[in-house]
Amino acid sequence: MKNYDLIVIGAGPAGSMAARVAAQHGLSVLVIEQKKVVGYPSHCAGGILTNILDNLRLTSVVKKSIRARIQTIQVCSPTMRMVTHRFKKPIGWIVDRPLFDQSLLEDAHRKGAEILTQTQAVGLIEAQNTFNQVIIKNKDGVQRINTKIVIGADGVASNVAKWAGLSIPRKFGIGFGYNAEHLVNIAADTVEIYFLSTIPGGYAWIFPRGADTANIGVGGYNSGTYMKTVFEWFRQKHAIAAPKIGGARLINYTGGIVPGSRIPCKTTFNYGMIVGDAANQVNLMTGEGIRLSLICGELAGKSAVTTIKGNNLSLIHQYQKLWHNTASIELLASHILRHFFLRFSAADYDLFVDAISRVNLDLIFNKRRWAALLFQGILKTPSTLKITRNGLRSLPSFVKLFQSSQK
Repeated sequence: MKNYDLIVIGAGPAGSMAARVAAQHGLSVLVIEQKKVVGYPSHCAGGILTNILDNLRLTSVVKKSIRARIQTIQVCSPTMRMVTHRFKKPIGWIVDRPLFDQSLLEDAHRKGAEILTQTQAVGLIEAQNTFNQVIIKNKDGVQRINTKIVIGADGVASNVAKWAGLSIPRKFGIGFGYNAEHLVNIAADTVEIYFLSTIPGGYAWIFPRGADTANIGVGGYNSGTYMKTVFEWFRQKHAIAAPKIGGARLINYTGGIVPGSRIPCKTTFNYGMIVGDAANQVNLMTGEGIRLSLICGELAGKSAVTTIKGNNLSLIHQYQKLWHNTASIELLASHILRHFFLRFSAADYDLFVDAISRVNLDLIFNKRRWAALLFQGILKTPSTLKITRNGLRSLPSFVKLFQSSQK
């Protein structure tokens, strides 16, 4: 088997994005994926609530996976206080996650990346002054493949991170959801978010996939068994949601675990990087990971190109700075916001929903300006200052974590 400039382990959005960027710039790339069908079974609701696909020029690449274009968001508190915000322009998509992953991987292949499916990476071997090796196992047995760089995009329980000796904090959230059909009274361009007192720090959702189809689910930081119970209550008894989804037919399960820990202090090693869920690159408030995986996957691919073309493996460590400069403020903000929400009462949620009705949500969905949104919310809804102050009492610990992650 030939030598490669880059081997990517994992063909999710982060891995495929890194592979397509590296291959597009002339690197020899191999993607290793343990599944037979990439992206399936899905463990994701498919929400991408920013214009990242346009920004990265991916809309045409993943066009066949798009199920809805989102322009309206509805948010409901535990006491059934509802606010609806319609944007001037669409602010995101709902995608079919298996088709999305497959489309990205196919594009990486068109750009020159080679693909090995039904293949498991079982180890790494670091070499001095020669090629490093990835040990793989498939129907042909166990083999060693030579590579200069490795990118670990192998998910929340990343083996690459373990083999490389990276210390990644590992706490998890749980998403429990289904694609469903025969819903009633839903809008094909509207995401519905429901805060529930039974899952502090989490929420329930209805993500449209058409006129009467949607992904419905609940997510939070409780056990899977408990989340299943909450899901059934939401589907059958919630005063606003149940009439819409109670009679729906559940098609396929899309739940799973998501990273629930802070930013890792280090995401590079002597000859590689980790990216996506493997690196906790997930918004802890929303559970959103696709967008950050695309952004950080692109940065990992560009870092691989710079490293190989510069013939200097030490350049690989620029990836850490690149993705921190791009995403660390958002991830810190999401960590703090989740801390607030874990302590919210029903009255606090009412205040939050009221604040949402008064602020410019473009600050978050289009501009990612978290601090500006917070200050605007306080100014326009002064009563939120109390819950903000209570949450900020433990801010020094978050700042300490953030500062340590920048070293």
